[in-house]
Amino acid sequence: MPYLGVERIQMRVSLMVFFFDTYGEDYDDLRDFHALLPKIMRKGGVYSYFNGMAPDNGFFHIVYCRLAEAELARIGFKTQFEKMRIDSRSESIWCGVDRRYWWGETYLLPVCRLVDRREEEFGDPEDR
Repeated sequence: MPYLGVERIQMRVSLMVFFFDTYGEDYDDLRDFHALLPKIMRKGGVYSYFNGMAPDNGFFHIVYCRLAEAELARIGFKTQFEKMRIDSRSESIWCGVDRRYWWGETYLLPVCRLVDRREEEFGDPEDR
């Protein structure tokens, strides 16, 4: 009986909306995931992620926002950050939560729209 192995399975999926929960990930993980987006999303598709890098330092949080915006632009995304008012000071919000994950009063929700596919510019994360 011949060997019935699968060398490579390639699934062609084209998504219109995608959310990546990055809690617990670092920026390199987010960057690697971003490199895959043009391969799985349709032009015009919307992507967002938990924008929780440097949640206790407003200056560095904005730096991460601008870094992600620039890197996403290189692969064809237009990114906007929508301001969402939240009451993170209330102790009742964190009741039952093991580790507080946000400190500010405003959350910047990333809304990223794929306007032009440019996967070759960012490359495959496995090639780095």
